[in-house]
Amino acid sequence: PEGAQPFEMPKVCPVCGAAVEREEGFAATRCTNAFCEAQVRRALEHFVSRKAMNIETVGKSVAGLLIDSGMVKDVSDLYALDKEKLASLEGLGEKSALNILDSVEKSKTAGLARLIYALGIRHIGEKAGAVLASRFGNMDALMNADRETLCAVKDIGPESADALVGFFASEKNKFIIQKLREYGVLTEDNSVKNGDILAGKTVVVTG
Repeated sequence: PEGAQPFEMPKVCPVCGAAVEREEGFAATRCTNAFCEAQVRRALEHFVSRKAMNIETVGKSVAGLLIDSGMVKDVSDLYALDKEKLASLEGLGEKSALNILDSVEKSKTAGLARLIYALGIRHIGEKAGAVLASRFGNMDALMNADRETLCAVKDIGPESADALVGFFASEKNKFIIQKLREYGVLTEDNSVKNGDILAGKTVVVTG
């Protein structure tokens, strides 16, 4: 249209003002601040989603309330919510607070596959989460896996391996995972938790 100006990608995040970057070969330009409110909000919405930890009582509006109130600064804070403070938030009450806490408590046993997906690691979708949970069996083994080991896993390519290594190298992410563990969130594959010591291993039977 007449008078239109050419689009120019912002050099800083419009929410927090941090620098932005574009990964080579990808279209998306991303904020570099892991503590950006917009990133925390989106991470929380993904974490509670149906295919992730399935905390159905925490939708977008409740997630917004939790972040705006300062009660949730990262996803692990969900497991430290206080009933009285929660009930005092606008639009909620004691019954809603109890329902939220109940859903959060139930999510602790969602399992490793869902947790891996819920963490929002780039290039790691629902299927990859299940593959990684089956292969490694627990979060510590996955966190300690090197790029070569990850690339050898079926359906995990170089980009996914790099994303995993980078994610687990972050002190912030390691801190969040440690807090999730301390709050009682299951960080093992469900089959391992149930006593299947062969889960995630390859067994060769010879004649």
